[in-house]
Amino acid sequence: MLFDISQKVMNFMSQILSYFRAFQLLFWTQGSFVYSTGWLESLADKHPRTKKGYTIPWMNYAVIHLLKQRLTQKLTLFEYGSGYSTLFYARLVQHVTSVEYDHEWFALLNKKIPKNVDLHFQIYVPDGDYSRAIQSTKQKYDVLVVDGRDRVRCILYGLDCLTESGVVILDDSQRSRYSEALAYLKENNFQCLDLIGIKPGTSAICQTTIAYRAQNCLGL
Repeated sequence: MLFDISQKVMNFMSQILSYFRAFQLLFWTQGSFVYSTGWLESLADKHPRTKKGYTIPWMNYAVIHLLKQRLTQKLTLFEYGSGYSTLFYARLVQHVTSVEYDHEWFALLNKKIPKNVDLHFQIYVPDGDYSRAIQSTKQKYDVLVVDGRDRVRCILYGLDCLTESGVVILDDSQRSRYSEALAYLKENNFQCLDLIGIKPGTSAICQTTIAYRAQNCLGL
């Protein structure tokens, strides 16, 4: 009986030590993913940012890394769902057009946007002017980012507003309610690249899908 108790205590202490080592490796080691990406700072600030303080989207780190490499100053981008991502895209592309349905958030962000961003407020009604906002601009875009409301319809209405080399970026694409949009993209000859990982300051595994055709502006 005494041996069994001692063994359980030893196992418990070993487990605690393993947790401590894991915490040390993830949070205190400079080369670790959590330390180097600014994940901890994002958690503390409640704001997605890099270790050096640069604003990034609330998307998983894999897609953020790819977009930092592939977006260029020659590209135009339309975004459903404005936010920290809007400021991130504005640093990388020629022009950003973004539509927002939350008036309080719109008013706050509108004070921070740079000159190469057109930020629009649109009341959200299912299958209304919000999801058709891209069509109202009467322009073609290289990149369509869908990260707001009514995402399936935003993609259905948005494809005709893409350039021939245009791509679609759908965030949180692991959600089953967006499967119709993914099927529609594939029916229209888009290939889908799924990027999976954690988002800044969060722990859940999230997926972002980049839909592209053979000749595309991201060189995929």
